[in-house]
Amino acid sequence: MADRIGQQLGNYRLYEDLGEGGFAKVYLGKHVYLGTLAAVKVLHTNLTNEHEHMEDFHKEAQLVASLIHPHIIQVLDFGIENETPFLIMDYAPGRSLRQHHPKGTRLSLTTILSYLKPLTSALQYAHNKGLVHRDVKPGNMLLGADDQTFLSDFGISTITNTLLQRRQDSSGTITYMSPEQIQGAPRRASDQYALGIVVYEWLSGSPPFRGTWIEIATQHQVTSPPPLREKIPNILPEVERVVLKALAKTPQERFESVLEFFEALENASVLPNESYYPLHVTLAIRTCYHEWGNGLGIPKDIGPNDANVHTSPQKTSGYKRSFANGAIYWSERGGAQQTWWGFSTIHEHLQGAEGILGFPLTPELPVEPSPQGTKGVYQRFEGQWNYPDDINTNPVERCGESLYYSEQHGSHPTYGGIGICYERQWGTAGALGFPTSDEIDAGPSPHTTTGKCQHFEGGSIYWSWQTEAHTVQGEIAKLYDHLSGVTGRLGFPLSGEKPTTNPSPQGTTGTCQRFEGGLHDGLPIGDERGDEWDYSKGVPVYSSKHGVYPVWGGIRRCYESLGNTSSVLGFPTSLEMEAAKSPQGTTGWYQYFEGGIIFWSYNYGGVPVTGSILVPYNEFGGTEGRFGFPKSPQKSAERHRHMLLQDEG
Repeated sequence: MADRIGQQLGNYRLYEDLGEGGFAKVYLGKHVYLGTLAAVKVLHTNLTNEHEHMEDFHKEAQLVASLIHPHIIQVLDFGIENETPFLIMDYAPGRSLRQHHPKGTRLSLTTILSYLKPLTSALQYAHNKGLVHRDVKPGNMLLGADDQTFLSDFGISTITNTLLQRRQDSSGTITYMSPEQIQGAPRRASDQYALGIVVYEWLSGSPPFRGTWIEIATQHQVTSPPPLREKIPNILPEVERVVLKALAKTPQERFESVLEFFEALENASVLPNESYYPLHVTLAIRTCYHEWGNGLGIPKDIGPNDANVHTSPQKTSGYKRSFANGAIYWSERGGAQQTWWGFSTIHEHLQGAEGILGFPLTPELPVEPSPQGTKGVYQRFEGQWNYPDDINTNPVERCGESLYYSEQHGSHPTYGGIGICYERQWGTAGALGFPTSDEIDAGPSPHTTTGKCQHFEGGSIYWSWQTEAHTVQGEIAKLYDHLSGVTGRLGFPLSGEKPTTNPSPQGTTGTCQRFEGGLHDGLPIGDERGDEWDYSKGVPVYSSKHGVYPVWGGIRRCYESLGNTSSVLGFPTSLEMEAAKSPQGTTGWYQYFEGGIIFWSYNYGGVPVTGSILVPYNEFGGTEGRFGFPKSPQKSAERHRHMLLQDEG
């Protein structure tokens, strides 16, 4: 059909192509005097040799124009321009339901019923006036500016048939066409059948019959629709029965009217024993179930006691409805939310809404992929208390706990101090990625500290009342695990891993993380003495290009008194090692740094050896040579430019 944009039909100039169907092409038109908008349908025919049908066309158009209903697109005017018949109709700025829900889309029963209520009201109104639509399909269901649903193209097929002498078109209408309409005898029950096909398609994602025009037409007449339970195993049996009754082969086997069909489908959506709950809770649970029903499974049998009020740790009141694969909770705070499969198992194991997770506040939602490439979902819960205000708990304003699931690692909750630390580090999108374990007991440390630990893809979080929650990850985590973690010499972390303030004098950059520290070989080391321990200090672990090394005990005290990485010593380049016994019988430890060595003994404490003295000291055999252990740091000699080191020898 030729493009008519810019042409004028009646009092309307055509401005925009809105689409094309089997019977007509639709344009957006603007009244040349009033400036109002309308949809202009230009029929795919002309009246050059069909003047005998002119009167019939006028009668049909007048009948369609007489339909005035809040959910029917009204015909405002009609005419014939240069032998081309057209109709002027109300303009609905929203898309059609076919555009809004493309082929293959599944809709919840709640959404379907919200569409059917105005549509069946419109159809019933027309049927009562003796009109049959003949072309009920998603493409003729329109959304208005405020998302109201309208039925369009009422009687267009009738008008076109008047002009074309019973034309059959394979543009897609055959998908929804009843057996009797295919045989040329449409009636009101034909519209019910078409609506039943639409409901079947929306529920399952595909219409019951597919193929060529003739194959589909044949199936409509002789083949029973595949049972919906084959595509939706957990569909309510009564819902399937109602839909299949509307698709009966003969009109007499269907419902008496489209309105009766809608009422039967609405009644079929009711869950068993809904009367045990308050009405507003019943409606919310029912709506939630039909949004997620295929995953929740069939409703479980319940009694009055199953509808008792539940109270969460945050004193929120609500209700629970159980299903085969989970439950729906309704609360004053979260409304109706489902928990299913792995999340439901964990929630119930933790005592449901009355346990530490409390009521669910969101449905299961997609979550940001982790840096490790893992994808999954999460769900927010109340928890025992709300997370601090600085934590982003979208899509809810506040929450206290979350459940995360990935195919690789399963379902795991995060909550409390560990959950706060995790969310502050951007959850799955942060370096930690997805949780790979539940929260487990940790400790006691050498300082008798006990707490919790949870493992993630990119590291672990450790928490205790004394030390709070901190992450251990990367190369430091490898060393930490090698040293037996919390129960080893490092104990609980006191901080996260942070960059050192400045590069070392040697130009090295790196990071530092502090830990409790502990006992070494059963002996107290420096200031690591149990009850005297200062949690604000701790044992530092440094990570740089030289590796990952802790500095502890007396060596740590000496190193930090000199300014640690900013001092001449720079970063550590080895672990602490046992020193050779001196000729004087002294024993102790030493550790290498970029700029020298620190020696420690009970006799003299920690003493550094650096600069020009380091070379001759090593040449003379270090601690087992004639000099033995250093007794004091090197310092300026009176009247001399060089330095002196006081040692045992």
